[in-house]
Amino acid sequence: YPEAELPLEPGDALVLVSDGILEAKNSAGEQFGTERLVAALREAPPTDQGRPNAEAMNIALVGALMNFLGDESLSDDASFVVFRRLP
Repeated sequence: YPEAELPLEPGDALVLVSDGILEAKNSAGEQFGTERLVAALREAPPTDQGRPNAEAMNIALVGALMNFLGDESLSDDASFVVFRRLP
């Protein structure tokens, strides 16, 4: 993989996900996808600083993925990391 630098300003977030998250399928065969990922992160409850912290984003993403999957299980490895630069 090529090396890159990505400056994060105070309050910025960086979320890294494996394809197992984006390609997770529900019982209707729909993929979780990028739109659901972004929506889940945006719905994370804010903290005192007005933005969700990494833990809240983590919880929101896991909850959204589990709700989406319902009784289905993941068919691939799925991992993600959430970083948030402190203000």
